[in-house]
Amino acid sequence: MKILHLYPKQTWTRPIHVSIPKRYVYFWEIGSYISKYFDTTSIDSLHPKYSIFDLTKLILKEKYDVIVMLVRVENVIQAHKFSEFIKLIYPQIKILYYWDIVNFIPKFFEKNELIDGFVYDGDWEHSIVSYLNYTQDKNEDILSGIYVKEKNKYYKVKKELDARDYPDTKEKMFQYYNEMNWKKQLTFSISRWCPYNCKFCLSTCTFWSKDRRKPVNEVIEYIKQNTDKFDSFKLFSPTFNLDKIWVKEFCNNIIENNIKISWCSTSRIDLLLDEDTIKLMAESWCYKISVWIETLNESSKYLKKEFTISQITKVAELFNKYNIILKWLIMLWIPKQTKDDIFELFDLLERNNIKIRPTAYSPMYLLKTIWEISLNEIQKFDKFTYYDNNIQWLSKEDFFTLIIDPYCYKEVLKR
Repeated sequence: MKILHLYPKQTWTRPIHVSIPKRYVYFWEIGSYISKYFDTTSIDSLHPKYSIFDLTKLILKEKYDVIVMLVRVENVIQAHKFSEFIKLIYPQIKILYYWDIVNFIPKFFEKNELIDGFVYDGDWEHSIVSYLNYTQDKNEDILSGIYVKEKNKYYKVKKELDARDYPDTKEKMFQYYNEMNWKKQLTFSISRWCPYNCKFCLSTCTFWSKDRRKPVNEVIEYIKQNTDKFDSFKLFSPTFNLDKIWVKEFCNNIIENNIKISWCSTSRIDLLLDEDTIKLMAESWCYKISVWIETLNESSKYLKKEFTISQITKVAELFNKYNIILKWLIMLWIPKQTKDDIFELFDLLERNNIKIRPTAYSPMYLLKTIWEISLNEIQKFDKFTYYDNNIQWLSKEDFFTLIIDPYCYKEVLKR
């Protein structure tokens, strides 16, 4: 059985250095896992070699049995159009969707007559492989976290995946990602799941029910194998510091083996208050931690994600002391957020030497409450350029100026 694993074209609303890390872990890691069990070709349409014409030519030549597509807010329209085209030529080809928007609103995709199934829960690659096995022997007992169109049925997750896959970085696409990115950085996942259930986040509807981490010794070995190919490593984790024992073991292992690498990850401000841990991270050559803080004041209560200014300044003090970059991931245009809130927030960050990376707030959770919605309306929820809010005190031009160049906030907000 021949499988095409495809990342369809998408609207380009995100800078490439923001998009590339997720392509490593949500596309290439999953493609690598599938290829262990099936004859799989993975193609990211980001590559100019693969236009719609080129993909069509490839499909006509190879005659794949199943096409597995990564579908997200930014490419949901393109995925639909491509599925329509494929079914027109080869109605017998099975089409399977996965990624977070599919997990988030499964009832919408259940109505899609073009697709034969989709992943709605659990580990994506495990569910995909269970479906591919099912297409061969029709054994329903192996289906896991999948909706199957021909059965009009959801199959519950059978078990968690022991996700210990490490893609081969000799593949040409890794080289292409390095050329596209602004730095030669290898991103790979070290854990899955997050317990905090933030109102806006899709992590709570993906990757099942508990924190799972790759063994430290395997992570270290993978890094050692690739130190000559990459300048830095991004340890992809929803909440890196959630498991303190794992973090300390990882850092100590890096130090003891004298592996002089630059690495970064993502965490929460309230998990970074222990000075001994921050010191250890710095000694193991951590150069940056991005933190999901989003906002302050009344809008933080709206998101059910509240941190105190004293927590923020304490962590900033520690990171400045140990020369680790602290990067704040912010959302703008949140309900209850005011002009003064944004000014005070940016001013607080700048005074404490915290880097600012804003995006637009997108109320993704509302999709679950909208029973009749179009593909165009779904794509408008693009997190980077969400534009349906009717904010009165900031023009669209100024809003996007703050997203693209946040350090001009004093001029834009004119306070």
